[in-house]
Order: sequence, then structure tokens, then C-alpha cells
Amino acid sequence: MTLAMREQSARGAKPSIPSEQLRRLIERVAFQANYTAKRTSPEAVHDLRVAIRRLDQALVVFKVYLPRKPAKRIRRELKPVFSAAGTVRNYDIAAKILSRTGTPDAAALGRAVKTRRLDAERSLLTILKRLSVRTRVSKWCDGLGLNPPQCDFPASPRTVATRTLPRITDRFWKAGEAAVSHSSAEKLHNFRIRTKKFRYTLELFLPVYGSAAEECLREVKAVQTVLGVMNDYRTVLSIAADAKCSKKLQSSLKNSERRKIRQFRALWTERFTSPAAAGWIGVLRGQHEERRIAPKPIASATAQAQKDLAARA
Repeated sequence: MTLAMREQSARGAKPSIPSEQLRRLIERVAFQANYTAKRTSPEAVHDLRVAIRRLDQALVVFKVYLPRKPAKRIRRELKPVFSAAGTVRNYDIAAKILSRTGTPDAAALGRAVKTRRLDAERSLLTILKRLSVRTRVSKWCDGLGLNPPQCDFPASPRTVATRTLPRITDRFWKAGEAAVSHSSAEKLHNFRIRTKKFRYTLELFLPVYGSAAEECLREVKAVQTVLGVMNDYRTVLSIAADAKCSKKLQSSLKNSERRKIRQFRALWTERFTSPAAAGWIGVLRGQHEERRIAPKPIASATAQAQKDLAARA
């Protein structure tokens, strides 16, 4: 426990929002790990990965207020679970896309993918059993100083938010501009990951900003959805290439990926302008607490992103 936390404990302070959030995120990971160990459905595996991502990002955002070694240990222990679940998830994505393709080549690859999925599922279950996340909840909370009475943070949620979010937002915007300008596979992949992290960080501070952050969040979700579908096609394309599938199937997958890249460019150009960036950062710095980010009419790129979000839900 840090010195600041001990001082808060001595005053008998009530749990702060960050403390409560971290505890809930840890408990969510434990629940999803236990659920996935019993039901390895595509939805369960996906929810487990999301729960781990959310906790990991919270540990990064609040790291200056947490004991360093316990936080690093939690992230290190969850990394193999996240990786194994990612392998299963990739096969789930491939099976779904291939089932819609409707060619003999795709059907044959789909059957192979389902077999590989079973092997990946067994590996995931072995890791979950070895880690036994549910038994670690109390230990993790103790290590982070989240258990009463030593569970308050030395800074208010608003202070943490105004120190953290403007800087992260600026980096998000610059990375987005680079991804739109170059659109290399590496930049798009890195920006997709950054978008997820940015979204989960915004969600941590929704109680601080209210409706303004919700409006930002809707825009970020639209970008994340388009990039997510783009990455789905890239994942299946990689599997098809490794399996030496027909050029026709690979070309179809590549064309679908390119359509999503074009959609991402249109969406970013439409919604993520320089004035919008300044408005976001101003709101997140707390300079315009009553100001709302004015919504624009939904154009084709945004409308398609919302359809994709509904389809992936």
C-alpha cells in the first residue's frame, strides 16, 4: 500500500470511484473466467477478452496511484489467458465469415477452422484451470490496497481525469491522422488497439463528464467497429493464405478488408476534424463543463458503422 493510501486510511475515508471501479473490474474478470471455463461459447470467450482489456487499461490509467509490483503481476498473470482466448476468438471470427462466403473453398476451410478451434479451446481451458482467477480476487485486491479500510485514492476522479484524458486524446487523434494518411496494415492494427484502449479509458470517467463523454464515446465506438470488422477480414485472410486457399477466396476477403479501410477513412474525415479535436480536449480538461459536443447529421460512413456495431453485438 502506498503512503498516500495509508494517509487516506488513517482518516477513515470512504472508497473512491477508482477503487470501486478497479474492484468491480477484477471481479468481472474472475466471473468471466469462471463462466468461460464452463461454457466456451464465442460470446463467452469474447466477453472474457473484453473484461481483461478493461482491467488492464484501468491498471495503466491508475498506475501512479497503485503499488507497482502487484499491478504488474496481475497484468502478467492475465496475459496468457488473453492470448489463448484471442486464438479461440480468431477461429470464431473465421468460422462466422467463412459461413457467409458460400464457396466450396470457404466451406472446406470452415471445417478445418472448427477443428483448430477445439485444440485452441483446450489450451485456453488448461490455462484458466492453472491460473484459477476466481481464487485470486482477494489476493489481487489486497495487493492493490483496494480492501477496506485502506482503499481510497489520493486524488479525486476528476483530478485523475483532467490530468490523463486530454493527453491520451491528443495521442489518439495524432495516431488516427497517421492511420488515415498511410493506412498501412501495421498502422491500422496499432490504431485499432489504441482506439479500444481509448474507449475503455473514456468509460472509466463517464461519471466525471456525463453526457459530453458519452458523445465522445459514441464516435469512438463507431471507429472501433469499422476497424474491428476490417481486422476480422484480415484475420480470416491470414488463415486462408496459410491454408493455401484459392486466389478467388483470398481476393474476396481482401476486397472486403479494403472496403472497411475506405469506410474508416470516410468516417474519420467526416467526424474527426481539427475543431472537433479541440472541442474534445477542452471538454476533457474541464474548461467547458456545460458544453455539449454538437452532433452532426449521420452520413453514410457513420450509418454503416452503426449497422456494423449492431451486427457484431
